[in-house]
Amino acid sequence: MSNRVERAKALRRMLQRSGQELPDEALAEVGVAGVDVWQPNTDYASGQVVAQGDRMYRILQAHRSQAHQPPGSAGMLAVYAPIQRDPAPGQVLPWVYGEAGLAVGDQREHGGVAYEAIQSPGANIWEPSTAPSVWRAKTT
Repeated sequence: MSNRVERAKALRRMLQRSGQELPDEALAEVGVAGVDVWQPNTDYASGQVVAQGDRMYRILQAHRSQAHQPPGSAGMLAVYAPIQRDPAPGQVLPWVYGEAGLAVGDQREHGGVAYEAIQSPGANIWEPSTAPSVWRAKTT
Protein backbone atom coordinates (compact mmCIF):
# COMPACT_ATOMS: atom_id res chain seq x y z
CA MET A 1 0.00 0.00 0.00
CA SER A 2 2.80 2.41 0.87
CA ASN A 3 4.29 2.03 -2.62
CA ARG A 4 0.92 2.96 -4.20
CA VAL A 5 0.65 6.03 -1.99
CA GLU A 6 4.16 7.14 -2.91
CA ARG A 7 3.43 6.65 -6.63
CA ALA A 8 0.21 8.66 -6.27
CA LYS A 9 2.10 11.47 -4.52
CA ALA A 10 4.74 11.46 -7.26
CA LEU A 11 2.03 11.61 -9.95
CA ARG A 12 0.38 14.56 -8.19
CA ARG A 13 3.72 16.42 -8.01
CA MET A 14 4.24 15.79 -11.73
CA LEU A 15 0.76 17.12 -12.54
CA GLN A 16 1.37 20.20 -10.43
CA ARG A 17 4.66 20.95 -12.20
CA SER A 18 3.31 20.24 -15.68
CA GLY A 19 0.18 22.32 -15.03
CA GLN A 20 2.24 25.41 -15.80
CA GLU A 21 2.95 24.04 -19.27
CA LEU A 22 -0.39 22.41 -20.13
CA PRO A 23 -2.95 24.34 -22.18
CA ASP A 24 -6.17 25.23 -20.37
CA GLU A 25 -8.20 22.61 -22.28
CA ALA A 26 -5.90 19.82 -21.06
CA LEU A 27 -6.05 21.14 -17.49
CA ALA A 28 -9.84 21.24 -17.64
CA GLU A 29 -9.82 17.54 -18.53
CA VAL A 30 -7.54 16.73 -15.57
CA GLY A 31 -9.82 18.61 -13.19
CA VAL A 32 -9.22 20.18 -9.81
CA ALA A 33 -7.91 16.96 -8.25
CA GLY A 34 -4.67 17.42 -10.17
CA VAL A 35 -3.75 20.88 -8.85
CA ASP A 36 -3.05 22.59 -5.54
CA VAL A 37 -5.95 24.09 -3.62
CA TRP A 38 -5.64 27.89 -3.34
CA GLN A 39 -4.56 29.06 0.10
CA PRO A 40 -4.23 32.57 1.53
CA ASN A 41 -0.80 33.87 2.60
CA THR A 42 0.93 31.73 -0.02
CA ASP A 43 3.51 32.77 -2.61
CA TYR A 44 2.38 31.90 -6.14
CA ALA A 45 4.37 32.06 -9.38
CA SER A 46 3.05 33.34 -12.68
CA GLY A 47 1.69 30.42 -14.70
CA GLN A 48 0.93 28.25 -11.67
CA VAL A 49 -2.53 26.67 -11.54
CA VAL A 50 -4.69 26.51 -8.40
CA ALA A 51 -8.14 25.21 -7.52
CA GLN A 52 -10.74 27.20 -5.63
CA GLY A 53 -13.87 25.17 -4.98
CA ASP A 54 -14.74 23.32 -8.18
CA ARG A 55 -12.92 25.77 -10.45
CA MET A 56 -9.32 26.11 -11.62
CA TYR A 57 -7.43 29.35 -12.17
CA ARG A 58 -4.15 30.16 -13.89
CA ILE A 59 -2.05 32.71 -12.02
CA LEU A 60 -1.18 35.64 -14.26
CA GLN A 61 1.13 37.54 -11.90
CA ALA A 62 3.49 36.33 -9.20
CA HIS A 63 2.11 37.41 -5.83
CA ARG A 64 1.44 36.50 -2.19
CA SER A 65 -2.24 35.58 -1.84
CA GLN A 66 -4.53 37.43 0.53
CA ALA A 67 -7.54 35.89 2.30
CA HIS A 68 -9.84 38.72 1.14
CA GLN A 69 -8.79 38.36 -2.53
CA PRO A 70 -9.41 34.75 -3.60
CA PRO A 71 -9.67 33.63 -7.22
CA GLY A 72 -13.04 34.45 -8.73
CA SER A 73 -13.62 37.51 -6.59
CA ALA A 74 -14.33 40.96 -8.02
CA GLY A 75 -11.27 42.82 -9.20
CA MET A 76 -8.98 39.79 -9.34
CA LEU A 77 -9.05 39.04 -13.09
CA ALA A 78 -5.59 40.57 -13.54
CA VAL A 79 -4.22 37.99 -11.09
CA TYR A 80 -6.31 34.82 -11.64
CA ALA A 81 -7.70 33.69 -15.02
CA PRO A 82 -10.48 31.10 -14.81
CA ILE A 83 -9.92 27.87 -16.73
CA GLN A 84 -12.94 26.49 -18.55
CA ARG A 85 -13.08 23.50 -20.88
CA ASP A 86 -14.36 23.91 -24.42
CA PRO A 87 -17.97 22.79 -24.71
CA ALA A 88 -19.20 20.08 -27.01
CA PRO A 89 -21.61 21.39 -29.68
CA GLY A 90 -24.82 22.47 -27.96
CA GLN A 91 -23.42 21.86 -24.46
CA VAL A 92 -24.25 24.42 -21.77
CA LEU A 93 -21.36 24.98 -19.35
CA PRO A 94 -21.57 26.77 -16.00
CA TRP A 95 -21.18 30.55 -16.11
CA VAL A 96 -17.78 31.55 -14.71
CA TYR A 97 -16.94 35.07 -13.56
CA GLY A 98 -14.20 36.46 -15.78
CA GLU A 99 -14.17 33.69 -18.38
CA ALA A 100 -12.47 35.06 -21.49
CA GLY A 101 -12.94 34.14 -25.12
CA LEU A 102 -16.71 33.81 -25.15
CA ALA A 103 -18.42 34.45 -28.47
CA VAL A 104 -21.91 35.04 -29.79
CA GLY A 105 -23.87 31.79 -29.50
CA ASP A 106 -21.94 30.40 -26.53
CA GLN A 107 -24.20 29.00 -23.83
CA ARG A 108 -23.77 29.17 -20.06
CA GLU A 109 -25.94 28.18 -17.10
CA HIS A 110 -26.38 30.51 -14.14
CA GLY A 111 -28.87 30.23 -11.30
CA GLY A 112 -30.58 27.25 -12.90
CA VAL A 113 -31.25 29.12 -16.17
CA ALA A 114 -29.49 28.50 -19.50
CA TYR A 115 -28.37 31.63 -21.37
CA GLU A 116 -27.01 32.26 -24.84
CA ALA A 117 -24.58 35.09 -25.62
CA ILE A 118 -26.16 37.47 -28.13
CA GLN A 119 -23.00 39.59 -28.26
CA SER A 120 -19.47 39.02 -27.03
CA PRO A 121 -19.43 39.43 -23.25
CA GLY A 122 -15.77 40.50 -23.23
CA ALA A 123 -14.33 39.78 -19.78
CA ASN A 124 -17.67 38.24 -18.74
CA ILE A 125 -18.03 40.02 -15.41
CA TRP A 126 -21.79 40.56 -15.46
CA GLU A 127 -24.09 37.80 -14.34
CA PRO A 128 -26.37 36.84 -17.23
CA SER A 129 -29.57 37.86 -15.44
CA THR A 130 -28.18 41.41 -15.05
CA ALA A 131 -26.97 41.87 -18.65
CA PRO A 132 -29.89 41.38 -21.09
CA SER A 133 -27.95 43.21 -23.81
CA VAL A 134 -25.32 40.43 -23.67
CA TRP A 135 -27.22 37.30 -22.56
CA ARG A 136 -30.64 35.94 -23.58
CA ALA A 137 -32.36 33.33 -21.43
CA LYS A 138 -33.02 30.20 -23.48
CA THR A 139 -36.47 28.77 -23.60
CA THR A 140 -36.98 25.03 -23.79
